Amino acid sequence: MFRQAYSPWPIVSAIVCSLLTAACASSGSSGLPAAPLTPTYYGRTSLVRFQPLWQSLECCALEYPAEDWNTVSGDQESLVALAPAAGDAMVVLKRARLDVPLTPEEITDVFAEIEMDLIREEEPQAGTFRSLTLDPEGVTVIVTEYTRPGPRGMQSMRQYSFPKGSYLYRLICSAEQSRFVTYERIFAHIAASFRLRQE
Repeated sequence: MFRQAYSPWPIVSAIVCSLLTAACASSGSSGLPAAPLTPTYYGRTSLVRFQPLWQSLECCALEYPAEDWNTVSGDQESLVALAPAAGDAMVVLKRARLDVPLTPEEITDVFAEIEMDLIREEEPQAGTFRSLTLDPEGVTVIVTEYTRPGPRGMQSMRQYSFPKGSYLYRLICSAEQSRFVTYERIFAHIAASFRLRQE
């Protein structure tokens, strides 16, 4: 009577196949959400063609998308307001005079808290606040994010605060919550392009 030789390979092969099947299922076919995108706060992008905006601004310059974006009417405090043709986003540049010019050392978390408090006073329905401090190119920029009700539903907001000499410039970017990620790189580019004329 002959004993058949035992080979472990069929079992090993079955295990490997089951592991590969599970890996493929978890990689996207199971409907699991993808990893969240890393927010883009500040920096230029080549994904969209931009053009400079000089004519409407005597004090400063910035860039905005060359296609499907236009200047629109803002409030009396706005230096300029920009919006895409779809009307689901907006960028507004405002300027406020400072009683005392701020030094770079004074642009701290305390300053960021003051910016948030001012927004809360002006927009009582705003919420979900967070702020961070950026230091691109050696220049401190305070970024404040929050949400607020808008004409088409809730909006995601991102305000860039640039203290420059005797003035504080605020670049306020808004979009419908579901569309904010679409415009995020554009907002980051506009913020990175902001310059005073004498710089």
